[in-house]
Amino acid sequence: MSTEEDIRKASDKFYAALNSTLNGDWTPMADVWSRNPDVSAMHPIDGIAVGWDEIRASWENFAKISSNGRVELRDQRICVGEDLAYETGREHVNVLIAKDQVQANYRVSNVYRREGSEWRMVHHHVDFDPTVLEMRKQPGYQSSNVKGDPLGSVRTRRPSVLLRGISCSSTSSCRAVRKPRLPTSRPTRQARQQGRDLSSLP
Repeated sequence: MSTEEDIRKASDKFYAALNSTLNGDWTPMADVWSRNPDVSAMHPIDGIAVGWDEIRASWENFAKISSNGRVELRDQRICVGEDLAYETGREHVNVLIAKDQVQANYRVSNVYRREGSEWRMVHHHVDFDPTVLEMRKQPGYQSSNVKGDPLGSVRTRRPSVLLRGISCSSTSSCRAVRKPRLPTSRPTRQARQQGRDLSSLP
């Protein structure tokens, strides 16, 4: 079996687990994910789950409020490295979340890492969906402080970036980056004289 076929097999296993989750049973996810602390998931409800404990809780809570669900990966594209591989595509989703029917077409990226003889998921990222997030504001939907809401187990984190002189990381707030002072030369006597001559013009 080629490495690409191994990734397709790992992907099929993940989407079987996701379909199970959208029908109330998250437990197959336990056989899909790596247990390394650097694993992460970015669900359509915003926020980032980091580490298996947070990821497990997010799937468990999704299962509690999901039913009659179906997700299918289309336009799959796989790129393989030595010990890392990723796939991109579109997730076509149809699921009942709480009392709301959700039909969506999300772009998705999944990253897998070779661990021993198996490929395990280490990152899952789908498009942010404000419609799903807005459901939390509707009457009858549980708040983020109540067990059963996926947002209750997903913290908002700041990714590490460096953009336009602002440095941000997951462990510190944004702060200005002091740019190094460029070396300058002292103006020559001729330049100073020219400056005085120009200042005297009307």
